[in-house]
Amino acid sequence: MIAKVTRMFQRRDPQREATLALARITTLTDVSSLPWDSGIYDDRRSRDQVYAALGVWVTPIPAGQSADSASMHDAQQAVCSDVRAEGFGVLTPVAFRGDEFLVTVPNGGETEDSWKFFVVTCCHQTSQPGGWHRVGLRVERIHDPTSTQMRELRELTAIEPV
Repeated sequence: MIAKVTRMFQRRDPQREATLALARITTLTDVSSLPWDSGIYDDRRSRDQVYAALGVWVTPIPAGQSADSASMHDAQQAVCSDVRAEGFGVLTPVAFRGDEFLVTVPNGGETEDSWKFFVVTCCHQTSQPGGWHRVGLRVERIHDPTSTQMRELRELTAIEPV
């Protein structure tokens, strides 16, 4: 209870909040490394790097504008090659343009329609064999999507009936 009261008087740290959310996703991605299997930790969330294929959407944020102005129609599919609490390493067949992006990550199981949005900055971009690009993205904060962005995401992820 005392910890909750002291948090009320502390400044919010958007990057720490994003780091904790990403650590939760990392933990869900690599269930084999849960604390009760591998030892006792002070924190339940894993902050270690996890090598797991995880499909994400990466949307450029127009220069000088807020994340609310990003259109999911401009989103590109990418695959996380590694996930850690500080950010993402993604592989993509197309080079990214810009410095700031909105990354949409599945937040839960495959059957859930739950997504977590992160504002990230590009740390590096390296060409790989076969026309691939490895991109390092540092998480800055969690983003609450607008209703337009959620509608556009549902359109992107809708499964067409056969």
